[in-house]
Amino acid sequence: DAQSELWYTDRVSEARWIDDWVMLAHRYRGQPAVVGADLHNEPHGPASWGDGNAKTDWRLAAERAGNAILAANPDWLIVVEGIERQGSDSYWWGGNLAGARSAPVRLSDPEKLVYSAHDYGPQVYPQPWFQASDFPRNLAAVWERHWGYLAAERIAPVLVGEFGGRSVGSDPEGTWQRRLVAFLKERGLSYEYWAWNPDSGDSTLPSSASCRATSGRVRAPARRSSRSAPMLRELSTVAVESAPLDRYRPLVGGSRWQEFRQSLEGLAEAVRGQVVWNLNSTARGGGVAELLAALIPYERGAGIDARWAVIEAEAPFFNVTKRLHSLLHGVAADGDDISGEEQAVYERTLAGNADSVRQLVEAGDVVILHDPQTAGLAPALARHGCRVIWRCHIGVDEPNDRARHAWDFLRPYVASADAIVFSRQAYAWEGLPEDRTVIIAPAIDAFTPKNQDLDAEMVQAILRAGGLLAPGHDGHAASFVRQDGSNSKVERQAKLLQDVLPSAGDPLVVQVSRWDPLKDPVGVLEAFARQVAPNSDGQLVLAGPAVTSVTDDPEQPEILAQLETRWRKLPPDLQRRVHVAQLPMDDEEENGVIVNALQRQARVVVQKSLAEGFGLTVAEAMWKGKPVVASRVGGIGDQIEDGRSGVLVDDPRDLDEFGRAVGGVLCDPAAAEKLGEAARERVTERFLAPRHLQEQAALVRRLVS
Repeated sequence: DAQSELWYTDRVSEARWIDDWVMLAHRYRGQPAVVGADLHNEPHGPASWGDGNAKTDWRLAAERAGNAILAANPDWLIVVEGIERQGSDSYWWGGNLAGARSAPVRLSDPEKLVYSAHDYGPQVYPQPWFQASDFPRNLAAVWERHWGYLAAERIAPVLVGEFGGRSVGSDPEGTWQRRLVAFLKERGLSYEYWAWNPDSGDSTLPSSASCRATSGRVRAPARRSSRSAPMLRELSTVAVESAPLDRYRPLVGGSRWQEFRQSLEGLAEAVRGQVVWNLNSTARGGGVAELLAALIPYERGAGIDARWAVIEAEAPFFNVTKRLHSLLHGVAADGDDISGEEQAVYERTLAGNADSVRQLVEAGDVVILHDPQTAGLAPALARHGCRVIWRCHIGVDEPNDRARHAWDFLRPYVASADAIVFSRQAYAWEGLPEDRTVIIAPAIDAFTPKNQDLDAEMVQAILRAGGLLAPGHDGHAASFVRQDGSNSKVERQAKLLQDVLPSAGDPLVVQVSRWDPLKDPVGVLEAFARQVAPNSDGQLVLAGPAVTSVTDDPEQPEILAQLETRWRKLPPDLQRRVHVAQLPMDDEEENGVIVNALQRQARVVVQKSLAEGFGLTVAEAMWKGKPVVASRVGGIGDQIEDGRSGVLVDDPRDLDEFGRAVGGVLCDPAAAEKLGEAARERVTERFLAPRHLQEQAALVRRLVS
């Protein structure tokens, strides 16, 4: 018979299908040569993913069968192939795993889950991506969107269970096959080749082919090595959707929108045939990742081939770059110099990444490197023939010797860049060529889940679903709109230090930030305990990412532990008014809408940074019309007009002054409302995506012209 579309037929029921798998699981239990179950070959046709239809939802069927198998044989891997069509997106049978991002398979043992994709070339079927003008450079993005992201974002292992073709030459079939093998090698993905025998149809390789395939254990998506020698790093590309430019027309006005559109479309023409790459050190957590996730889609929507990749590194590298981060802020960091051994770690790690970057990036491409973590790639990329921009998102208002030590360390690397971009003029280093120094302030996107409009009932429904608000009578489902336009629900909950939750009517003071000493969450708690709690009925929420989710900041667990220690010393009645929340990061858009709801529920949003490049959370809260009390440090001073669009505290280390400022706004609703209205106006004028994208587009056009 032909391959069945679904896991059951009119002759074999789902129950029989599961029973047969359970029988096999019992039969081969304890036999090391049998490692798992590939549940169904190439679901297609009516097979769906994540829509809840019991007759067609392959994801739910895989969960039912997988959990039954694991109950019989807990050692087996459960291999789940994709489907053919997700919405309007048609792909190879068994190859479309795009739905697993928002609707993952949930097994009783998540460690046993392996996603599997099938992928073929143009001789099997002339898919539209093979006909595109940017073939074969478009292939990596196609694979990333349909299945590669699962490994790149460390969601679950991926096994490419079938691929093969008749050519490894320079024709389209051979080009596809060689590119796919290179992609699998770069990502460290396991795969199986179909097929070597001479009667395997479409994919039989000629006997002279020199392609070599291996089949072995499924590797975890992030491989780590303790070797000290340079090694090839597995650069990860991040899947990015497109976003329409015209959604900004109502917000910024006709003439400004026209300038915005013309700027990006002009850049698209200037870089036609080239890629504009962004490289940083993490796909989630922190301001740079948020900035890229929000803004790159508009470049793609304008026809620019904009892409995003993330370097790979281990803890010793991030320990070095965390010290650089602190020094650039002018803050002591276990001494003021980077040692020769630390420099060797930095250079060795980036040398391995440079090899992967050169395989991904072509001469003539534009590469934007972000922050100290990637600065050391600039010389290799310049030699490769790329236009290189290095963006430094951090700095100090008044440079000191510590900051200059960091400058001196980084200067030899960034000297190879065609342009060096700072977020503020005050952050530009002394001695840099003026014609290569550019100032571009960051911005936010008004339409991401983190900033999209939510009414009060939806805000409370989301916070209850996220475990941040006491139960109530919600008339709304905790739903939100994803960046691809699909609807989704909040399913994951925050992890808190206590079970007592604020109620909908409680006045909340909220800070959302990384668990970073420069964000001073312990200081926020102290200021609240001293000045706000005794003089109001306010409650404090300190929210940040789950500490295991952000790979490039090794200090987070320590700072969170310090905060917990201080919280446990509070009197019991004050403990009940202070809520320390680790927000779920498994789904970045879900995380974003939880932050959105938390900021909208706040009476006052605070940002008591000791140093700050650009306060993204400040801009986000201002956009939501919230009064913000923040430190007068770094870019925050550019964002807030003290007394008009927010309140600035001159000395962030003065806990009493900060606490009094927060209490003053909390206890004056009329003044708070005026501050919030002016705050939204200021963000609309200065800190939304179009302004930032126009300025960066002008820079890139200048470099490529």
